[in-house]
Amino acid sequence: MVEDGRVAVNGERVATPALVVGPDDKLLVDGKALTFYGAQSTQVYVANKLAGELVTTDDPRGRPTLAGRLKQGRGLKGLIDRLKFVGRLDFNSEGLILLTNSASLATRLEHPSIGLERRYRVRVHGTVPDWKLAAFGRGVTVDGVRYKPMKATLEPNSRREGGRKAAASGRDRRDGRGGGHGGDGPGPGKVKSAQNRRNAKHRKEGPGGSNSWLRITCTEGKNRQVRRVCKHFGLDVNRLIRVGFGPFDLTGCDKGGLLKVDPKKALRALELADDQAAAVASSASPSARGGGGGGAAAGKDTSGLEFGILGLDATAAVGDSDGAAVDGGGAGTEAPRRGRRPLTAAGARAAK
Repeated sequence: MVEDGRVAVNGERVATPALVVGPDDKLLVDGKALTFYGAQSTQVYVANKLAGELVTTDDPRGRPTLAGRLKQGRGLKGLIDRLKFVGRLDFNSEGLILLTNSASLATRLEHPSIGLERRYRVRVHGTVPDWKLAAFGRGVTVDGVRYKPMKATLEPNSRREGGRKAAASGRDRRDGRGGGHGGDGPGPGKVKSAQNRRNAKHRKEGPGGSNSWLRITCTEGKNRQVRRVCKHFGLDVNRLIRVGFGPFDLTGCDKGGLLKVDPKKALRALELADDQAAAVASSASPSARGGGGGGAAAGKDTSGLEFGILGLDATAAVGDSDGAAVDGGGAGTEAPRRGRRPLTAAGARAAK
């Protein structure tokens, strides 16, 4: 483009690409001004996806997309164009999608070697005996694809389908519950054990069928993983909501909304994953087996590496405050979690 004379800076055509351009310079390509964003601190957003939209920027078939809907918000078009999705949800699934302006951060967050937890509320048609719940925890191979062990439990407070609405508690709002769409009440017959009583709250026995709400947690993001594993165990998923990804959940993010969150939460999650990997490697080393292993404390300091991935200057502030709602995406902030490990020296400097 430069050799063709298509680029101009401050009204003068550029003869060589060896030219430093700053944020105050006016850059034109083919006579059209380009926006100079310059070096930016990492930004992370939580979106609460609706059912019936694709997690993509554009669909050749013209179907609704999450990006297209978010761009309709006031002043959001330019922002959404610069963000990348972390992971995916299928067309009919709902709930939490992370977005960030850092490609390297997006890659690390969704990489299976990091093992960040993906947490889901899943409504299935059919009864869920204990052996099926236990089978999730052993891992399974479906159509030649191996899935790591997953945690599956019945929700303790599901309600009968079509019954009266449950009061929306703080946990309900955090996990994307909307009230009267829980599971079914206990079936006929005498319940003989505490486990059966818990399970009976989530299903209705008999020819009329049943619905149950499950909590499923996995550390992979394979295509349609939850639906395929449930189907393998004879459970037909009729609603799927992602309620958490790593350190993030839906607190303060209304249905269909967008919420800016603290990127340092992602840093802490990645740093903890690196520490855990270092501890596992240390315990498996010959010196550790001989009693001389250093464990996690001997792991390398990865905070500087992670700040590089996040694109943060060690002395710079990180974006806006945590929990700033974007265009009506909900108010409030994510409550700090207890028991957080302290940042390393480099992390502490960046947090100032």
